[in-house]
Amino acid sequence: MILIMLKYKLNMLNKEWRFYGLFSLNAKYIPVKSGIYLILDLKKRVLNVPIGIEVYYAGKAKKLRNRFRSHYNFLSEHNESLAKLVLKKKLEFWFLEVNEEELDYYETVLIQKMDTYNANFANVIKMKNRNIEGENYV
Repeated sequence: MILIMLKYKLNMLNKEWRFYGLFSLNAKYIPVKSGIYLILDLKKRVLNVPIGIEVYYAGKAKKLRNRFRSHYNFLSEHNESLAKLVLKKKLEFWFLEVNEEELDYYETVLIQKMDTYNANFANVIKMKNRNIEGENYV
């Protein structure tokens, strides 16, 4: 992880992942700030350690609360396979607040790594011609 942070010049100091269940009552706990997020399912927690994590979606948002609301409102969900999962499973919304200028870096690293290790990853990766310091970003 440290090598990834150095390669992409990410500032991970004093940042921590937070999470809430993906349902409407939790929207008030999600900040109206920029950040990256994961939508996932986990089997259980043992001593508050997540066991059996299955990540279904990774993304970025200029306003995390608005993005949270758009995902639990499955009628307006833009990703059909994710909308079906929201109906079937008890999903969690994990997020990390980051500066807007860092969103592309973080999201790209997350999507590339999650796609490698997770067979049920629902992201549709669309590479745009956004080239930052010689690297392509989502």
